[in-house]
This record gives sequence, C-alpha cells and structure tokens, in this order.
Amino acid sequence: MLRLNVRIDRIQILIVIMMLYSLIDVTRYDISRTLSVYANQTVPLPDVKITSHVQGQLVPTGTLSITGVSTDNSSSICDVYIILNEIRPYQRVYPTGSDVTGNNNDYSTWNYTFTPEYATIQEGNNRMVSKITLITPVLIIIMKI
Repeated sequence: MLRLNVRIDRIQILIVIMMLYSLIDVTRYDISRTLSVYANQTVPLPDVKITSHVQGQLVPTGTLSITGVSTDNSSSICDVYIILNEIRPYQRVYPTGSDVTGNNNDYSTWNYTFTPEYATIQEGNNRMVSKITLITPVLIIIMKI
C-alpha cells in the first residue's frame, strides 16, 4: 500500500509540472504574438538636443540656464531629463513647447536651470547629458545625447 501512495504522489507531481509548463508555453505564445503585431508598426526614435551651449563653450561658474529641443509634441508621451557631471538623479526639464491642450507636456522645446540645490557649473570641464524617454504601448525607449 505504501508503494501505491508514492506512485500517486509522483503522478500528481508530474501532472502539476505538465500543467505549469502548458501555462508557461501559452503565455510565451501570447507575448510573442503580441510583440509580432506591434513589431509591424514603426515608431520613430525620439531625439533630444541641448541648444543653448555647445561642446567646448566657456561659461561662468555657478548657476546656468540650459535650453534644448526634442522630437516630442503634445500628442506623444515623452519626458526629458538632464544631468550635470553625473550627479544623480536626472532632473526633469521644463517643457516650453506650444501645447494647444494646455497640459504643458510638449517637450519640443524645453529649459532647465542648474541651481546650487542640485548642482552648479564648476571650474574646469563639466559634462551635461540630456535624456528623452518615449513610452509606447509595448516598450519604453530611452535615448541619451
């Protein structure tokens, strides 16, 4: 009688494993099918650029205002960030694009002022990096410039 119980336990375990595998396989199929549907859609890559200053430009130390442009508009879901000298976290810039909806989320033009509360321009070399994130139905695209 003891052997029979052991066999049933092994069969039960095998059935549970097979059921779990079938769930994983179905989920994998659904995900790949969903991705293949979205893969046929073209999503233009976002772009962001600092326009107020160029590489090698001399600027005074201390507080500094930055302006820039991006491929965002009021109908896309983007955020633009900037970082100075790798001091984290990235800072969200202020959208100044002509958003007709009044939501002020058009990052086609943007600005930011580095203040002592976050970071200031130091004597010597300083490095600014702007970053744009575009959220689509399937993925998040991050571009650093």
